[in-house]
Amino acid sequence: MASDKVNRRLSAIVSADRKKMERMALPVRHLVWLRQNRIVGILLCAVFSAASEGPARAAEIKVLSGGAMEPVMRELVPLFQRSTHNSVAVSYAPTAPVIKRRIRNGEAADIAIATKKGIADLVKQGRISKVHTIDIARVSVGVFVRNGAFKPDISSMAAFKKALLSAKAIAHSDPARGGRTARYVSKLLAELDIAPMIRSKIKIFAPGGFGKVLKDGEIGFALTTEIKARPGVELVGVLPPEIRSHTDFAAGVLTGSGVHDAARKLMRFFASRSARRILVAKGFDPL
Repeated sequence: MASDKVNRRLSAIVSADRKKMERMALPVRHLVWLRQNRIVGILLCAVFSAASEGPARAAEIKVLSGGAMEPVMRELVPLFQRSTHNSVAVSYAPTAPVIKRRIRNGEAADIAIATKKGIADLVKQGRISKVHTIDIARVSVGVFVRNGAFKPDISSMAAFKKALLSAKAIAHSDPARGGRTARYVSKLLAELDIAPMIRSKIKIFAPGGFGKVLKDGEIGFALTTEIKARPGVELVGVLPPEIRSHTDFAAGVLTGSGVHDAARKLMRFFASRSARRILVAKGFDPL
């Protein structure tokens, strides 16, 4: 009786899927084999049926990211999309407070990428679950020179001060324009014990314009990511440990996301070898 029931079930499946199998060019001898191997045949018919329906429906992952991560995301997103059936739509905001405000105002997003503090604030507000966060990378204040120019040693405080004293000019962006890096560098240079000796060498450039201001023998300050992105300049290195300044970036899946599984897959991709190579190439230190 059980055998007859299985046979009827198989016959029904084969009959229903006959046209589908013909489209797949399944030979007749396979149909005979399926009847003879009833239980296995039922399973294989189910597999053929599922396969003919195409891949699982793709998810669109919406990412709201800080602007500093844009050079990384431009290369990372296509890699992720090629390795999965999911798509990624990224929008950018200049600062973590803007990201938090946009989320608070109801902007739809599945993942937020911001400073580590910004993500921690969103966790406190209940908009991101702490278990669905990841530290991504660190960006530091660095020193740069013109392409091909001599790169001074800045590995220690003594060497750093010597480089400042030897430089023909010292450039950084305008602190009055509100940049955190510019404010930090301006305060640092003013508080060094050699400040009176280097004050006359300091020149200010507009945000994003530092690639055009340096001549041979001059040095400048900017974020490592900005230096890597600008043609015409080369990174010397980050500041000595005693005065090092950095910002850590993190990401988190928003509690209101409708594509949690896909979003978590993208989060894991941030820790992949491919992602780490991109981060390093763009001036970040992966965490």
